[in-house]
Amino acid sequence: MLLQATPRRAKRFDNRCKPDGWLAPSQKAKVDFRTKIVDELCKLYPIKRFAVEDVRFNHYRKRWGKHFSTVEIGKAKFYRRLKELGELTLYTGVETAELRERFGLPKNPVKKELSWDTHAVDAIAIGSAEIKCENPYPLEFWVWKRFEYARRQLHRLEPNKGGVRRRYGGSWSIPPFRKGDVVSWHGRLARVGGFRDGKVSLHSFGLRNKRFTQNASPDECTRLFQQIFAKCEKPQFLPPINGVGFLGDFDEAMRLGEVLIKSGYTIDREVYEEWRRSVVKH
Repeated sequence: MLLQATPRRAKRFDNRCKPDGWLAPSQKAKVDFRTKIVDELCKLYPIKRFAVEDVRFNHYRKRWGKHFSTVEIGKAKFYRRLKELGELTLYTGVETAELRERFGLPKNPVKKELSWDTHAVDAIAIGSAEIKCENPYPLEFWVWKRFEYARRQLHRLEPNKGGVRRRYGGSWSIPPFRKGDVVSWHGRLARVGGFRDGKVSLHSFGLRNKRFTQNASPDECTRLFQQIFAKCEKPQFLPPINGVGFLGDFDEAMRLGEVLIKSGYTIDREVYEEWRRSVVKH
């Protein structure tokens, strides 16, 4: 039977046409986060030169490089933004390896470790070559991570009796709080999570975002600011794994609050000052 004679319904619309520069939402979030980090750094420092290792992988000849896809997708968009801000220089993977050997920088193959010689060694090698640095070992290592929470899923679970489905995911917590809000709870910085039976779950204000209680009363929480990454709205600054750098202690937290206020981010100034005085007392 000829294919042309096969009965079929005519297409209602062309769902295979995507606009130029279209990215899947999951990939777009990653690219936007990289762009946001660069934009925030350019507000703090007069950066006019950029150097990037141009990651490329032959997916046709080698089938084990699926993890490179998330890095490769959106490169053109990211490069365009860098060129708008200043001069861009691209390095190949071979050139980066030669720079590491030249500076004597070791590379840790254990990717799960949050250390500079695992994730930042290539950037340090390239940056040292650009600025002619002779001592490339960093004094501090900062980790910035995009805040993530479970998205709302209406049909994730089977409904209970009466057709009512259990609540799961979403950005809201007990009003007026939202997931990602940074609060002061008994003098401790915390990040708001979900809620149940009138109680709020609180997570540690750090890189790992580990939950430490599910029974916090909303009346005991003082909202400071919202820490959810969104393009051109609010940044996501998280501390390094060794506790040195942004938000390593209360002094750093208060300094960050002052920077955010001066930068025009949404923070209740009176609430922040009240929290600052309570921290100083403790």
